[in-house]
This record gives sequence, structure tokens and C-alpha cells, in this order.
Amino acid sequence: ANKSTRTPIAKHASGTTTGDKLYIGSGINVQAGYIFRCNWEVAGRFTGIKPDVQVASPFEQYTLGLSRYIVGHKLKVQGDLTYKTKDNSPANMLEYRLQVDCHF
Repeated sequence: ANKSTRTPIAKHASGTTTGDKLYIGSGINVQAGYIFRCNWEVAGRFTGIKPDVQVASPFEQYTLGLSRYIVGHKLKVQGDLTYKTKDNSPANMLEYRLQVDCHF
């Protein structure tokens, strides 16, 4: 994706600024997954953001996920591990997430 604008400032309908950051520039998100016959899924994702304007530093994320489908797609447990890198940052971040997804 590639986004551009003349003024990278988020505003309310009244014209006052929201304070939100807008990423103007390019980004990519690529993901793939495979569900095995035993109802386990493994997935991977790469995300990269490169802002044109220095609203924020460029960053990349690498994610590896595992899901267990218990009742079709109506009930599943998911976990993933994400490694985040950010330019001009002294420390990269490792993030773990576990969630239960239930649909009625």
C-alpha cells in the first residue's frame, strides 16, 4: 500500500486536530497459513511500514502463530509470537498473545 496526502494531520469534522498519528508512505503485509486435517493451523506474517514523513520510525514485524479449531470456525484458541524491530530504537520487542475466539 502507498498512501499520500498534502497535510498528514488527522482532524475532526469541526477542523480541530485529533492528535492521532498518520502513516504516510509505504507498507506491506504478507501472510500465509495452513490448516492440517487434525484442526491445527500454523501461520506466519510479515509487516513492514516505511513512513515518508517522520511521524514515526520505520518498523517491521515477524509473527508466527498456532491455532486449534475446536468447533469448526466457531470456537478456536490462538496463540502467536511477534518480533518487532524499529529503526532508531535501542531495544526490539518480543510479544506473545493468547486468545479464545468464539462466534455465536
